[in-house]
Amino acid sequence: MYPFRQAYTHKRLTNDLKQLGISFFTIGKSLSGRDLYLFKIGNGAKQIFINGAHHGAEWLTAPCLIRFAEDCQQAMQKNRRLCGFNVNALSATATLHILPMVNPDGIEISAHNPEKVWQSNARGVDLNHNYDAGFSAYKKLEKEQGITAGTTRYSGMYPESEPETRAVCDYVRSNAFDMCIALHSQGEVIYYDYGKDTPPCSYSICKALCAESGYLPDKTEGFASYGGLNDWFVTQYKKPAFTIEIGKGKNPLPGYLFDSIYQKVLPMLLLASFLG
Repeated sequence: MYPFRQAYTHKRLTNDLKQLGISFFTIGKSLSGRDLYLFKIGNGAKQIFINGAHHGAEWLTAPCLIRFAEDCQQAMQKNRRLCGFNVNALSATATLHILPMVNPDGIEISAHNPEKVWQSNARGVDLNHNYDAGFSAYKKLEKEQGITAGTTRYSGMYPESEPETRAVCDYVRSNAFDMCIALHSQGEVIYYDYGKDTPPCSYSICKALCAESGYLPDKTEGFASYGGLNDWFVTQYKKPAFTIEIGKGKNPLPGYLFDSIYQKVLPMLLLASFLG
């Protein structure tokens, strides 16, 4: 399955979920009608939402979450530790809700146009600026900078205007999540601070994740400070959220880097599951 010579598409995601034999379901559909698949790991009281591939060119985040599911499944079946963590204990402590591919249409566009970095969905909206967090302020910046549909960072007509972000928000609203983790690329940093509503525990958790991976804590600034899922989550629920920027390089990150990237992502996801 790994590493990759080409983009990890929605079709491959569907096939891999079926081969893994885990239960999965759809929380909605993309603009072009592709299913937004979600699966769960564990059945503990702590509820953690983990997602990837908000951006088309950041497709490498999706197989990280599928590989994570595969490794956890095997560790639980064989009752063995994974990176020193007792996965069966994790399963009894937390329930991980994993949405590996928020933007399947964008990934499809990116896969067929490798010479162009496409981050948006099929309507040209950057999904991670389409959440209701500082949206009106961002629209002013957007206008000043001449950002329009189809260009990176275009936020859409109004919050949750896109079926993908609306499905994500509806799912979050229907579950009492204790933490939200979004995988993006690239930079090997972890964003943890989302303004005045950021809970005090966020920095200490971020430092622990960084210690496991060698990543660095960071704060969003400029355009990245508006309209993201984690901005919205923290604003709405006053609970910790983390954006993990996997790998280093230029998006889309090449598939041959997958193994080295995943080895740093794996312990972070495991530790976050215990800390959430």
